[in-house]
Amino acid sequence: MEHWLRFFSKSHAFLSNSIYLVAMLLSVYLCMVYFSSANNVYQLLMKLTGQYALIYLVIVLTITPLRRWAVIACQQCKLSYGKRLSDWNWLIKLRRSLGMVCTFFALVHLYFYLWLDFDWLWQDIVWDANTRPFIALGWISIGLLCLLALTSPDVIQKVLKRRWRQIHRCIYLLAIVVLYHFGMSEKAGSNDVTSWAIIVAILLLHRVWFGLLKSSKNAADDGMLAQRAKSNRRAKHHVKKSI
Repeated sequence: MEHWLRFFSKSHAFLSNSIYLVAMLLSVYLCMVYFSSANNVYQLLMKLTGQYALIYLVIVLTITPLRRWAVIACQQCKLSYGKRLSDWNWLIKLRRSLGMVCTFFALVHLYFYLWLDFDWLWQDIVWDANTRPFIALGWISIGLLCLLALTSPDVIQKVLKRRWRQIHRCIYLLAIVVLYHFGMSEKAGSNDVTSWAIIVAILLLHRVWFGLLKSSKNAADDGMLAQRAKSNRRAKHHVKKSI
């Protein structure tokens, strides 16, 4: 068990490339759908791209709870590796790749809307956003996603410092806005959004629950505290060696 945990922690580059490979294969499938002779190609492309973006968004939200419960599981199993949050930092690195893929499919979703539905007629696009509330929510979702994507690089993170964490907490607001956008765009009688709403609600409640556990040392950790602690330990070790 520990052997596989160590293997995954050292293979985050391979896992990140695998995430991009899956996204590439999904993109190829979208191209096949576009050039197919299926009926309602536009509706199918919009549905698929929206679902892909939502799936990746939910996976991103799952990373932090997964990391916390993985630590608890390893502690209960008394494993020497995996019982510290820093042992699961490779999941944090995968979260960025998943977030970029989520943003990509959301932008493709927007591209098909602007091109196939309105043929880039901006006057009609603005009218549509003012007329249908779920379209306005879609634009808000795109804005939040682009904000998170543009502030994800390490360079931006170092510049923003504490503000970076505050900005990236917008992902919870983003999830709620996306669900409203999805639910309002559904046809009457369809309830596909319900299952997604339940999953997101559980993840948000998990966040609130851990936030209320002030006595727990790792309750407020979002993945960055463990990385800082690991860097501090390396710095102290380097100082001792130099002495």
